[in-house]
Amino acid sequence: MNSKIDTILIDILNCKRNEIKLESNLVNDLLADSIDMIEIMIDLEVNFGISISDKEALTLETVRDCHELVEAKLEDKKGK
Repeated sequence: MNSKIDTILIDILNCKRNEIKLESNLVNDLLADSIDMIEIMIDLEVNFGISISDKEALTLETVRDCHELVEAKLEDKKGK
């Protein structure tokens, strides 16, 4: 799963795999703009079959945040 998330980020942000670190800030380090952030959210939703609210999307600041949100959403989905 983690490599799938990283691949989504690499594809959208046109960066290299070695630039993707859990602590990397999507905007400051990986240079994501507002359109990129929307694309990331949509790709995460589509690829993992989850729904991300606007409020949750605003919490996505780092690569770790993306991983943790997807993991939490998948756990919630399993529990239902």
